[in-house]
Amino acid sequence: MSHKIPQILTVDDDAVTCELLCEVFTREGFDATFAKSGEDALLEVARHRPDLLLSDIRMKTRLDGLSLLEIIRREYPSTPVVLMTAF
Repeated sequence: MSHKIPQILTVDDDAVTCELLCEVFTREGFDATFAKSGEDALLEVARHRPDLLLSDIRMKTRLDGLSLLEIIRREYPSTPVVLMTAF
């Protein structure tokens, strides 16, 4: 019997943060990928439907974390979202 590896999509406009979090999640046994903007995250969610979306609240992109959360809740209501911030 095969088990699906849970997929985590990390969203942050800071590439170092994304890479670090993905490295940690991968070491813990998750399939971790990242997007550098809310817009890119929406494309990834449409393609791969992650098991969890982890997003920074403050991003210097058109869609910040709260705007992204609003869209995900409306279009993908079963996708869990965790918001994080360094502030």
